[in-house]
Amino acid sequence: MEKIQIGVIIENYEECESKIRSCIFDIEGGFIGSGDECKFCIQDKLKQIKKIHAKISYEEDSFTITPIENAEIYYNGSFSKMSNSYDTMVNKGDIFKIGNINFRFVEAKNIEQNFQENKNQFEIEKYDEFDEIEIKPRGQTSVNFNEKEELQNTIKSNDYNFIEEKTGDDFLKQIAQKDSNLFEYENILISLTKIFKDLKTKQKSSKLNTDHSHLNIKELESIIENIPLIKSTKLLNMIALSMIIKELYSPIFEEMEENMFIKYLESALQNNIKEDKILFENLTIKALEKYIKEFKK
Repeated sequence: MEKIQIGVIIENYEECESKIRSCIFDIEGGFIGSGDECKFCIQDKLKQIKKIHAKISYEEDSFTITPIENAEIYYNGSFSKMSNSYDTMVNKGDIFKIGNINFRFVEAKNIEQNFQENKNQFEIEKYDEFDEIEIKPRGQTSVNFNEKEELQNTIKSNDYNFIEEKTGDDFLKQIAQKDSNLFEYENILISLTKIFKDLKTKQKSSKLNTDHSHLNIKELESIIENIPLIKSTKLLNMIALSMIIKELYSPIFEEMEENMFIKYLESALQNNIKEDKILFENLTIKALEKYIKEFKK
């Protein structure tokens, strides 16, 4: 049976302080960092790599990379660092940067072959699939919805009656054939499902406390206005994103140039990174508006 492995190589070895230049991860995963406990122990000349900087894992038939705490990792040429403690599915050919060191995911067999032949330089094949992807830095997304008449009319009228749900085995088979790291509707669904499973796994039990007086509507309204009901940022974000996807997405957007729904959502998320939350809040309110309409039916 073929081993499930993925290789990680350093592309600019001159920036390294340490001697190691590659590592092979299996389904057990491991850490990348400057500490001795890391499977891939590495440090750059400016000593910017933390003792435990990144985690490589294998989940649901895919390898993932996760920043540890506030560690900075820049993925596939992005100008924005990866979200803290958020798993990202990786593909062979993907690149990432930690400190001043550039890494690339490759076939593990290529690393093994280089060692067997005692080569000083790694001869790693390039990946056509990755080369064909146009990587746009997160900070450069710009969407003008006033120029898209169909979408503008949809948003103004709030008429989403044409929304269709994508379900069934055929849909899942189509997902498997696509690049799992692209910011696309199908991949977003996979990511949300994965995070939801993680939330359920880590869910804590709680006893019902009946030692209190009954609430009235005024108290409910006061709670909604003044008290955060959910502590978990992950859960709050999951609720907002899931509602936006469920209530506002429609296949009609895929017929438009550049898939405007995804561009709008991408722009809203990137604005959040810059501490501008208005666009995402407006999108959430639009989804909530449609969701609450169901109350009246």
